[in-house]
Amino acid sequence: DLREFNDFTLSQLRVVAGYSATQMNQANITASDAKSAGYLLFALKEGGYTTSELYGANYTALEMKNDGFTDPEELINVGYTLQNIYDASFDAGLLLALQYTASQLKTVGYNASQLKTGGYDSQQLKTAEFTALQLKNANYTATSMFQSGFTASEMKVASFTSAQLKTAGYSASSMKSATFTASQLRTGGYSTDELKTATFTLSEIK
Repeated sequence: DLREFNDFTLSQLRVVAGYSATQMNQANITASDAKSAGYLLFALKEGGYTTSELYGANYTALEMKNDGFTDPEELINVGYTLQNIYDASFDAGLLLALQYTASQLKTVGYNASQLKTGGYDSQQLKTAEFTALQLKNANYTATSMFQSGFTASEMKVASFTSAQLKTAGYSASSMKSATFTASQLRTGGYSTDELKTATFTLSEIK
């Protein structure tokens, strides 16, 4: 019973008397007070303090993660924000499993590459208003971006070649609307018939 040591500080009880974090917890010493007395986070965790109590002691999400709290859902459930989770460098894939959207993750700072590594698809990133260039730089394929509804114009701004866009599925007509020339489409492998269908003139096709 710590009441018999009222004349001692918690820090003295830790250093001189060797009281453990478990004993502090059993004596109803708060996590915040135990932290102030010099008990380390891992000791408080082993001492039975709850995730909620440790959150109340103002440990950061990164500190919690580094001491074994690797489930972001557990941290979020006690009050840590999605921004806290990002700042602690949790993988986006863990948040995909919790059904967070690409838009939510983009808002707190996750980039296209982090989302791709986490398993988000190109459609989810398009919905989150990432640009075609950002997806290209994150190594999404032109085909997946075509299937997600990126226009030929957007793909041109991202510096995809006409050959890459033909392979992805873009029609000659959509390419013409994106101001690709007949010559560029020829280079990309579009046929004369495709160019005619796209209403290029004979002089442009030659």
